[in-house]
Amino acid sequence: MDKQELKPEDTCREVLGETLHGGVRTILYFFDENGTPCLEKGSKQLLAVEFDKDGHEVFTTHGSR
Repeated sequence: MDKQELKPEDTCREVLGETLHGGVRTILYFFDENGTPCLEKGSKQLLAVEFDKDGHEVFTTHGSR
């Protein structure tokens, strides 16, 4: 898939369930080595954003593979 053909929903994944910081869901955003959004497979970096039951952000962290 060409990077130009990626839709925002192709570059993230929602994980439902209790989070480490008291949230109820996490959105994972995937990036390549240059910080460009990409597919999960082959990603080198990620941003994890945790949300509480009301949709408020409770914690954000990043990591690399």
